[in-house]
Amino acid sequence: MKLFLLFFLFFTFSTSTFSQSFVLLNAELEKSVAAGTETKTSLQIKNISKKPIRLAIKSFSSEGNIDASFQVCIHGKCWDYITDMAAIELAPGQLTEELSIKFRAGYENNSQDLTLNFYNVDNPGETLLHTFRFSVKDHFSNGTFFSKEGLKVSNAYPNPVSSFATIDYNMTPTNTSASVVIHDLLGNKMMEIPLEKSEISLKVPADALENGIYFYSLHINGNRVATKKMVVKK
Repeated sequence: MKLFLLFFLFFTFSTSTFSQSFVLLNAELEKSVAAGTETKTSLQIKNISKKPIRLAIKSFSSEGNIDASFQVCIHGKCWDYITDMAAIELAPGQLTEELSIKFRAGYENNSQDLTLNFYNVDNPGETLLHTFRFSVKDHFSNGTFFSKEGLKVSNAYPNPVSSFATIDYNMTPTNTSASVVIHDLLGNKMMEIPLEKSEISLKVPADALENGIYFYSLHINGNRVATKKMVVKK
């Protein structure tokens, strides 16, 4: 009888201690994102217990492109990196509202992960750990920087570049004006080179640039339409 009572108490304690009081619903754990664009993934967490809970979040992101970024947002407020988010109070049966992940894609084809640890403030051992993967992909085929009726532009090559990079293009004679703009990591404009309608390629000189990471953007009629990374390594 005593053995049965001890087993019953242990089972009751284990169930109350380790039973999960909240769940993640309708989560989009993998998402494809066009290079240079921003996407938003909405999250829903539901309190499935019969008691109010206080939910908190910590975030862990993988190393990736320095031109890509994550934000976790709740009720219109966003954090670039969460070490210990203020608790969200959920009544029994209540869903979180306006909880989302914002991801700004870089300009390379790769995947970047953000792991979120959801936990009960009053019972930190009760957690949900989920990883969200964002796969960044170009709009165009390999070797093509931009392609639209009347204009096709190649990627810069070689990349990394030591002396100069070449960008090939085919431009139908129209009233369209186009140029390639080089800027640094801080967004400072380093140079702008027009695409001449009478030419089929342009040279991007690297002698005026320090070693490091830059971005080259295609501008059409003054509007940026595409951006990619260029590495200068002399």
